[in-house]
Amino acid sequence: MTQDQPVLPLFSSAPEGADAEWFVTFLMGREWITAAEVLRVLGMAVTENHKRWLRRLADGSAGRIAGHQKGYKLVRNMTGEEYQWWRNEWLKADAAIRDRIRQSDCIFYGRQEVAA
Repeated sequence: MTQDQPVLPLFSSAPEGADAEWFVTFLMGREWITAAEVLRVLGMAVTENHKRWLRRLADGSAGRIAGHQKGYKLVRNMTGEEYQWWRNEWLKADAAIRDRIRQSDCIFYGRQEVAA
């Protein structure tokens, strides 16, 4: 590892919040870093399960870790431009998901009974 970082056992038995704290510490002083790069630094295989694990840690960070296709970064270390970009991307995704749900609701609740 290039920086002194605490070693995190994979899928530790510690509460998820404790692992999220580790991830916050890991990201201190770093720019955007992808899941694959994080896993390589840790000497772990780049697998979907390991990427999901990192997403769970970011989700459990109480808003301190921003995640996107660019990777992960601490919110407090983002520039104003980066934060506005990230925020707008999430708001667009939220709107797209809500639109899809509304469309699916129309299909589901508008379906007619099939005659036996």
